[in-house]
Amino acid sequence: MSSKLTLNIQDKELVEEAKHFAKSQNKSLSAMVENILRGLVRKPSSNKSGINEKILGAFKTSKKVESDTKWEYLKEKYNL
Repeated sequence: MSSKLTLNIQDKELVEEAKHFAKSQNKSLSAMVENILRGLVRKPSSNKSGINEKILGAFKTSKKVESDTKWEYLKEKYNL
């Protein structure tokens, strides 16, 4: 059963970038947010212990994101 969730995000550019990213992954933004929330509320398994792994696991992609400069910046900033 679907439930509606309304999010208020102040950064309009972030919303547009998130929509673009979701589209590039052939997913809806709702599906991506659902995967992130699911990963955050589940108990960590024995092979995934940190919040970083939970969040990164929510973004299942077939593309190589590692070569993206924005991704490199985020990896460095958050010690991923």
